[in-house]
Amino acid sequence: MTDIEDAPEDVINLLGIWKRLKAENKFPLKSELNPFDFRDYLGRLCIIEIQQDPLDFIYRLDGTEISAASNEDLAGQSILDGTPTPIYQKHFDEFKTTFETENPLLWEISYTVSEGDYHYLRVVLPFAHDHLSTPERLPS
Repeated sequence: MTDIEDAPEDVINLLGIWKRLKAENKFPLKSELNPFDFRDYLGRLCIIEIQQDPLDFIYRLDGTEISAASNEDLAGQSILDGTPTPIYQKHFDEFKTTFETENPLLWEISYTVSEGDYHYLRVVLPFAHDHLSTPERLPS
């Protein structure tokens, strides 16, 4: 985990959009999510739906830049379906921590696979269904 307050400007901008959308609520409502607000980030954005019992994270939207970088489109699939398995298990653990924290978190991602070394930041922003208080996660 990395301190979100020391994040690069793009992450701070995303956090600002999230804070504006949440207003007085604990989480912004999923119905308030307007793709136009996130237009500068859409290729690097994915929407994850949280399933409970057992806990799982299902990709509902996988940004085109993310899909291209990972050479797989996980839309509609569990995060645990991603390959290589150890990397996606680590991502599952990061999402689980964020889910349990119920706050935006910034993760520094670093791993090496045969295709090369990857280093990037992932900000996870919780959203809620309109009828539920359970947050959903919006990683970027």
